[in-house]
Amino acid sequence: MKNIGIYVNKNKDKDFLITKSIVECSKKYGFNCEIIVDSKSIDRHIVHEQDDGFLKDKDVIIVLGGDGTILRIAAAASKANIPLLSVNLGRLGFLTELELSEIENGLSKLSTGDFTIENRMMLSCNVLDKEYLALNDICLQRGNSARLLKFKAYTGDEFVDALSADGVLVSSPTGSTAYSLSAGGPVISPKLSLMLMTPICAHTLRARPVVFSDEEVLTFTTDDKCGFSVVCDGMNINTDDVVNEVKIKKSIYKLKFINFKQKSFFKRLQSKFVEWNFNKE
Repeated sequence: MKNIGIYVNKNKDKDFLITKSIVECSKKYGFNCEIIVDSKSIDRHIVHEQDDGFLKDKDVIIVLGGDGTILRIAAAASKANIPLLSVNLGRLGFLTELELSEIENGLSKLSTGDFTIENRMMLSCNVLDKEYLALNDICLQRGNSARLLKFKAYTGDEFVDALSADGVLVSSPTGSTAYSLSAGGPVISPKLSLMLMTPICAHTLRARPVVFSDEEVLTFTTDDKCGFSVVCDGMNINTDDVVNEVKIKKSIYKLKFINFKQKSFFKRLQSKFVEWNFNKE
């Protein structure tokens, strides 16, 4: 593992001082580094078409930013089968492995192979015959309308439910601690492989989250003339055509995280949720 790409959110490291210090520290351990600026951070709410050639010949990508920065490179890294080592420069950093004070120790362990690889399930979303990937979740919202979204959900050919709601989330286990949690969904261990459907503010008392196996294909349909507004990992999928059907399933790709065994999921859960509860703006 010698070639490192440093994927930096320039909004979090505007003068690149942290980035430059990591490059210098990496040289001590024999790594070759290339700095990659997170161009999506400029307009992070829209899915961008981009050339992912910067991942070529990289053994690992060090992500400098927060959880959002990880989400913006997740699809490309999973397709390229390149592991991520994440450094928290954000507010919460639930997905990140290292804090700033731990960088040199992390690079040292990386150089000696003292780490494990943790695989995370990705979601595949089919919109108008085009595939999009998500690490956390796929959110189907009402389009350009103030009315409730009326939709039907199916697994394969089997009808699941018909609801009126602000929208619906399909989350991976990784995404269970994100938007879905705020919408009333359960926390799911990332060691599992499944899909979680969570209605958002449904206009009924019976609507509850539903768990599906990773072998199922979920289909959502709507007759609403505005169609679905589709959001993958917080980024809008822009289309000139109305979207009346969306299919979601487990992706063939997995995202690899470098883990130094210093923070288990449940220890991270406890510490980060305390920070979240008492965070000061």
